[in-house]
Amino acid sequence: MVLFTPSQMFGGLMGKLIEIRRHSIKDGLAHGTLGPKGFTLARTVGERQLHGSDFTGFYASRLWRTYQSLVGFGEGAGDFRWYNVPPQAEIYLNWPELIDLWRACHRASTRGEDMLQAAFAHNSELSLKTATEGAKKFLGWTEQLLPDARVLVVGHSPYSELIVYGLTGKNIPALKECQGFRILINDDDRLEVDWQSPDLDPTNIRRQIFSEPPM
Repeated sequence: MVLFTPSQMFGGLMGKLIEIRRHSIKDGLAHGTLGPKGFTLARTVGERQLHGSDFTGFYASRLWRTYQSLVGFGEGAGDFRWYNVPPQAEIYLNWPELIDLWRACHRASTRGEDMLQAAFAHNSELSLKTATEGAKKFLGWTEQLLPDARVLVVGHSPYSELIVYGLTGKNIPALKECQGFRILINDDDRLEVDWQSPDLDPTNIRRQIFSEPPM
């Protein structure tokens, strides 16, 4: 069930709404893919948090786990309208030097650390450059969307959070699997970001279906 409509979340202002979710749990047999646990979480999040969102478009990254997560979301929601393989969201930077940064973030994540903070700690100059250029690429991509678009993008952490930092200067907490945020681009091109609405956080869902202890 969707707890908030876009007009409720953003004070009645309307425009392009982009919801970005991190992919689900990587427990598949192949490296970096979803397995039973990942699909269970994605389907349940789709059922409880994404049903009724009335999305007009669906996008993923070039990595298979984002498509798998999107399929899981769609199966759970039961009302996604798509007819072809969802396209890649043209918001990603493919710089070779980012590989080392993402590896440092992954190591930090396995230690239970915040990946966004780890990125800046590992290479603050590259992280800031990524945030700035990633935000520009994101805005260029959103210009192609219809004025009333309601779009779901499945992506990665901490790149998604770096986009928010580049757009707003806000340092939001690193996303957990299937967690997300929303960006509203108003008709006058002003930006608003929501990462605190309860229906963006799957923590309680994870506790219920996997009996995970409170954080």
